Amino acid sequence: MKDLEKENRKFIITSLLVLSVIGVVLYFLFFAVHLEAWRFKPVLEDYINISYKPSEKSVKKGEVPYRTGKLLIVEKKKGQYRYIQNFREPPTARIDKSWYKLPGSVRARNTQELNTLVVIQYQRTGNESNSGEWKLGREIGDTGFASTKFIGKIKVFDMDNRFLIGEYEMDDLPLLHESEDMNKMHRRVRDFFKKMPLK
Repeated sequence: MKDLEKENRKFIITSLLVLSVIGVVLYFLFFAVHLEAWRFKPVLEDYINISYKPSEKSVKKGEVPYRTGKLLIVEKKKGQYRYIQNFREPPTARIDKSWYKLPGSVRARNTQELNTLVVIQYQRTGNESNSGEWKLGREIGDTGFASTKFIGKIKVFDMDNRFLIGEYEMDDLPLLHESEDMNKMHRRVRDFFKKMPLK
């Protein structure tokens, strides 16, 4: 009987330890990064309206910008995803989904860690119909389109020295279908910023 009680106690302790480890892992995988994002929420509108000027350290327009440390990626929105969001009016600014996927060595966790600010705006440039014919972006909403093409317009700012590092257009984003989520595109954006040069 005592051996059975001992085994049960051992099983309970082991189970609690396993659940604790799982809880810690889930916190760092999911909850911690959302808590970090919440800290930026009060200043997102200010960030998308920053208008720092270039300096001698800026790169030419069209050249891949660099980062000066940890970064935040803010998406500037103008309702271009209305068809995806069931016609709900989206916010003007939000943290881009690609930021959540960045490693901790690149992702700023709060305003004190923020060295480089990225403001990105996705612009729809056209649609490919089922026949392979390209249509202008303004024709979105018509039926019969198989995929949609976006470009990502980005501005990169040095937040410590307050200047515009550079402007760049990501024109190699994957084509999207209206029925699929945008994770594929955000992974491409994440990879771009993971490889951004550090200076």
